[in-house]
Amino acid sequence: MSLKRIFLVSRPLMWPWLALMYLVGVGSFSHFTWISATELLLFTFPLNLYLYGLNDLYDTESDRLSDRKGGAQGIAPNDGELAALRKFVWVSPVLLLVVAALSGNVVHFALAFAFVLLCFTYSHPSVRAKGIPVLDCLNSAAGYCIPGLIAYSLHAPLSALPPAVFFIVLAYMGIHAMTTIIDEDADRRAGTRTIGVVFGKRGTIIFALCMFAASLVVFRNSVLLASIFFVSVLHGFVFLAVDNKHDDKLFRFAAPAVLISFMMVAMVYFIIQANVA
Repeated sequence: MSLKRIFLVSRPLMWPWLALMYLVGVGSFSHFTWISATELLLFTFPLNLYLYGLNDLYDTESDRLSDRKGGAQGIAPNDGELAALRKFVWVSPVLLLVVAALSGNVVHFALAFAFVLLCFTYSHPSVRAKGIPVLDCLNSAAGYCIPGLIAYSLHAPLSALPPAVFFIVLAYMGIHAMTTIIDEDADRRAGTRTIGVVFGKRGTIIFALCMFAASLVVFRNSVLLASIFFVSVLHGFVFLAVDNKHDDKLFRFAAPAVLISFMMVAMVYFIIQANVA
């Protein structure tokens, strides 16, 4: 398997997600140590290769049916590349756990282990959370949010964070639900029962709307967050009004835009909370 193909498996467009979430947990340059710097590096290419490479190992059929594959959004590994991928994907999670263990921080190590486990349970056939509607959203949302907590635990106890922080997972559940609509056709033909397949476009958008509305209630006392979630609810109604099943351009561009917006909001929120500590 060529280096370029391995690189593309890691979904380069998604690298900022994990790395930036880790950075917001760091919160301040004064909190940087060799451990946090090493882990930040791992949360770029290496752990994205684990996250998406593991997914590719068990999603070969739907990936080959998807017209999004073939570039920065990932590739569909051929049969000859799968054996090599099975070896490569396990390197970075082992490195993460070793570095986390060296911190001597039990909570930090537990959170790092939780991240590795969430990536595993989302894709591996033994659990395959991806094929269990709603659980697929929760599993994915928790996996994308937890890097911030991993970093934060190095310099402060999680109890220092307000409980509302943990409810950010609701918004990410809504985002994940929206993104499943993009691959609904390929997943349906491959027999993968994502929330987008089981609930259908309308049901999935309504679920996402509920998550955004719940987030609006939870964060109603924050002008910034409440404004973003209010706009997201409005966007949800716009998506719901688009009834042309063949017009998926809205979701190809709007869903990633919503995803990036929430990432930035979560960054701001976590940075504020981390700097308070």
